[in-house]
Amino acid sequence: GIKFFAAGRFVDQRLFASILFPLFSDDIHADRYREAAEDVLRHSARMVGKGTRHRMTLDMGIMHFTADCHGNMFAVLASPDFPLASAHGFLADMLRTFEAIDVSLALNKADETLLEDPLVSQDLFGVRPLALESWRRFARPGDGFAFERFADQDDWLTGSAAT
Repeated sequence: GIKFFAAGRFVDQRLFASILFPLFSDDIHADRYREAAEDVLRHSARMVGKGTRHRMTLDMGIMHFTADCHGNMFAVLASPDFPLASAHGFLADMLRTFEAIDVSLALNKADETLLEDPLVSQDLFGVRPLALESWRRFARPGDGFAFERFADQDDWLTGSAAT
C-alpha cells in the first residue's frame, strides 16, 4: 500500500508535507522515506514537469512523483506491488487539494523558525485529514487491517500520535 506522502518546493528543496500513513506508523524506515523525497527535490527539478509521471525504485518501495505548474513536487512511497494507477490517483487527489493553496506565498512569508519545527513542517498546510481520506480510498483489501488497528484516528489526524 501507500506508506508515505511528501510534497515540497523545487526552488528551495523544502518539504511542506511529510506524512506517514497509519498502517506504517511504526515503520523503522520512516526517516529514509523523508530523505528519499528530499533527494527527489534535490536531483529531479529539471526533469519533473507539470503532470509528468515518474518513479524511482528504492529498496523500501517505489517512489512515484509528479509536479504541479507552480514548481511543487508531490510524491508517494508505495509497496512494489501497489498499482501504478492507484499511486497516481492518490497523487491527483493531493494535487487537487493543493490547488487552492498559494504555497509559494505562504512559504515566502512564513517565519523561518516555524518552518524548521519538525512537527509543523510535516503538515504545514493541515492537509493530513484529506490525505488520510484519499489514502483510505486507494487502500486495497490486503491493506485493510490498518482500519481495525487504527483506533486512535483523532490523534493521528491532529499529528499527536507517535510516528
